[in-house]
Parts: sequence; C-alpha cells; structure tokens
Amino acid sequence: MKGSATAMINKPIRDVFSYISNVENQDYWVEGCSETKMSSGNGVKVGSSFEGKYTYSGKTHEIDYEVTRYTPPMMFGVKSTKGPFPFESLLELKEVNNQTEVTNTIEAGSDHLITSIMFFLLKPIIRRQMNKQMKTELIKLKSILEKN
Repeated sequence: MKGSATAMINKPIRDVFSYISNVENQDYWVEGCSETKMSSGNGVKVGSSFEGKYTYSGKTHEIDYEVTRYTPPMMFGVKSTKGPFPFESLLELKEVNNQTEVTNTIEAGSDHLITSIMFFLLKPIIRRQMNKQMKTELIKLKSILEKN
C-alpha cells in the first residue's frame, strides 16, 4: 500500500534536510514514534541503522530501521528491518522560491494474512488514512521548523 503527502516549509532546504535526517527528531513530528536513536555509531549514511518505539492501535512495538537513501539535501529514505509491519519511506526535498517542498512517500506492506485481506478490501480507505496521517505529520514538521 502506497501513500504520499507534500508540504511547503518556509525554511532553506539544508535546514529542513538537517532536521529530518537527524533521526532522533522523528519523535517530535512522526506520529507514534518515541525513543528514536542511532544504533550504529558511524553517523547517518546509507546502511546506518537506528531504533525506536512505534505506537499504534494502543500497542507499542520496538522497531529497527535502516537508512536506504541519503543524498543531502534532497533525499532521505529508510526502511524497517524489524517491527510490526514492513515499510519503506522516502522524503524528497526540492527548493522552490526560497522555500522547501517536502514530499513523503511510504510503501507499507502487510504483516500477516488478515492485514493483506484488509489492504485488498479497504485499499481506498486505508490509503486516504495514510495520506491524511502523513499530511498531518508534515504540517507538524512545518510548524516546528518555522518556529525556529
């Protein structure tokens, strides 16, 4: 299941990229994330790993991530390597009139047969919900960055 959302942030692209690629900041703008920290000690680059907790449907799960794309200041991608469901996320940044356009695209997979059936039967509803959540997160990111 693929979802996407875009927002304009009134900050330079390098500032936005610096904030989103600091994985510990996810706790402040990504709904459900907490206790996020690097687990590899070599800084952020392709192949780096980080971990945290993710809460949804009233349950908190441990989740591990791997950085899949790191192209400052234009792309930051991650995928889950352990957790309740598989996903890949790509944040793409583009400078537009001294602002930064941020597009978040997530490809979420199924964690078991029931989820696969739900994805099949409720695809339009689930996709709308994913898009809405990502848009809400980007609005929160925008609010945080534009305050500073």
